[in-house]
Amino acid sequence: MSVDTRHSPYQNKAATLALNNLEIGRATLHREHVALVFCENVCTLVYTVVKISDEISHGKSDPRLESDWETLCSILQEIFSFTSRFCARNAVFRFLTGSRTANNSKKYLNRLKDTLELIIIHLNDYVPDAAFRSKSSHEGGDIQQVPSKIFRFQYGAYRKVIRT
Repeated sequence: MSVDTRHSPYQNKAATLALNNLEIGRATLHREHVALVFCENVCTLVYTVVKISDEISHGKSDPRLESDWETLCSILQEIFSFTSRFCARNAVFRFLTGSRTANNSKKYLNRLKDTLELIIIHLNDYVPDAAFRSKSSHEGGDIQQVPSKIFRFQYGAYRKVIRT
C-alpha cells in the first residue's frame, strides 16, 4: 500500500505507525506479544481519526485534512480486514460503507465516531488473554500476565479500558 504522507503531521505519524505495524502483524502475528503492540498502534490510529473528525466537524481543519482523514480510515479498514480475530469487522465496518456528501458530512462523522467506539468495545471481547504476555516468555523466561487495567486508551474525554 502506498500512502502520501506529505500533507499533515497527523497522517505522517499515524499512517507510518499503522503501516509499520501492518507489516509486523502480517509477518509475526503468531507471536503473542505482537498482539499488544498491534492494539497500541490501532488505538493511536483510532485516536488520530477521531481527533481529525472533531476538527473537520468544527470547521477548524485545513482543507487537506479531509483527504488525510479518508486515507487514515482506509488504513484502519485495511488493518481490521486481515485481523478478524481482534474485532467483529462485518458488524463494525458496515457503518463505513455509505457514500458521504457535503450535506451529510457532519452526520457521517458522528456515525464514524460511534463506529470507532464500537471497535474499542469489540477489542474488549476479541483480544485474547494470551496477547497480554510479556516478551520474556518467548525468550525462555516465565510467562507474565500484563495487568489489563493499565492498558488504557484515551478517547476524547473518556478513558477506555481494553481488557477489564
